Amino acid sequence: MGNIVAALLDSGNPNIKKQTLDLQLYAHALGVQLNLITVNVRQDLQAIFARMRELRAAALVIGASSFFNTVSEKLAELSVRYSIPAIYRYGDFAAAGGLMSYGNNMADAHRAAGVYTARILNGEKPPGLLFQNSSRIELILNLNTARALGLAISESLLMTADEVIE
Repeated sequence: MGNIVAALLDSGNPNIKKQTLDLQLYAHALGVQLNLITVNVRQDLQAIFARMRELRAAALVIGASSFFNTVSEKLAELSVRYSIPAIYRYGDFAAAGGLMSYGNNMADAHRAAGVYTARILNGEKPPGLLFQNSSRIELILNLNTARALGLAISESLLMTADEVIE
């Protein structure tokens, strides 16, 4: 196995088993060693990042979690302080100083929730509403963070990005 990748997962997330299996599958396919680290709201995030440094994690994948959504600024700050390139699924993470985000556009998700709410308030029954996935997945890169971490971002990745923060 080559590089070591840490995955930060919320132990209170009902989807933790699925996230764990997916991450293990991807790590195996990429030939990287995966270290799963679970956290709950009572744990000290700084101590967890210190542990990742001890594990010599070359990168960090942050699993989707409502808890992590509330601490994305802290996660971004710690990833830079401990020099661990990190990715999270929501753009707020990259905007707060994280290296990158890749996931659904939250403005689109909120708009869809508003449309569903209006349809229900206008009398439609929830079981009759078709489920819609967000059609817009976006990649956001923070070049300031890349520079702080001493990383060079390829031109092809920059061209692929939906947004580049400088």
